[in-house]
Amino acid sequence: MGSRFIPTRATDRGSKAIGELRMAMARLSARAVAFKILHLRMPLAVAALMLAPAAPLLGRPVQQDIGGSGESPPRITVRSGLSYEDLSFASNAVGASMLLSVERPRDWGVWAGFEYVNKFDDSAPGFRIGGSYWAGGSTVLTLNIAVAPEQIVVPRQAYTVQISRVLPNGLVPSLGYRFADYAAADTHIIMPEVTWYFPRLYWLVRYYLAVSAFGGQNTITHSALTRVHWNVTDPVTVSAGYVRANESFESGNPADPFAGFSANHVLVGVDWDIRSTVGVGIALDYETRDNGSTVWRYEIRTSYRW
Repeated sequence: MGSRFIPTRATDRGSKAIGELRMAMARLSARAVAFKILHLRMPLAVAALMLAPAAPLLGRPVQQDIGGSGESPPRITVRSGLSYEDLSFASNAVGASMLLSVERPRDWGVWAGFEYVNKFDDSAPGFRIGGSYWAGGSTVLTLNIAVAPEQIVVPRQAYTVQISRVLPNGLVPSLGYRFADYAAADTHIIMPEVTWYFPRLYWLVRYYLAVSAFGGQNTITHSALTRVHWNVTDPVTVSAGYVRANESFESGNPADPFAGFSANHVLVGVDWDIRSTVGVGIALDYETRDNGSTVWRYEIRTSYRW
């Protein structure tokens, strides 16, 4: 799942740290993308967490940009995953996803995939495409488009754009915007974030300003997340995070799809590079809501690169 980096001769301690940073981000980026694409079923703010092209998506290009040189051939990666949700207030949900991506580090990337979820007794297939482009060597533009015509529990169409900037000392600030068209509501989300890369570790912080339009009125909510990915050893990465989500609705919920609620999420995950081209991972999300409901989410994901 992660690429193997062989450091060049380092003349000082700072150069050595940069080399380690490059290796860590190379291993983490693919896992971050795989984690994002599997959470289409979550409430609004957490869905945006997974669907937006966050700074970890830039990990491999950033790794190449910091101290890297030369052209790299395009890389092809196939990612797949299965998910299961145990809801205390409705029947359990299942999901599956697959994503094919082709990318040239520090230059461009394109991807396309299929997603399926069965939640609230509604089956919802969907498709997504996207791309990224490096402008000027340190600015990255990304676009994600998702379509699921005539569906209720997921957006019928959603568009996410983001611009990220690679700064000195491993800092990558980003600003994203997401529009999602649900059957009975529209949402607009502004998502500023900062990712800070360290040797073998990166830390992401993001804020959500969401405006949801339904029932002839607009509702504004504020949410936030923080997440850390740590490359413990060369083949193993662990992650942990927290999300404070304030939701104005949950599309498709049979009890009351427009009942607002607040929720706390605890996120943990483990990824293992079985080989340089093959990886597997598991993830857990425990959600508690202020209305007394709870949700357990489990995922298994795989990737193959050549």
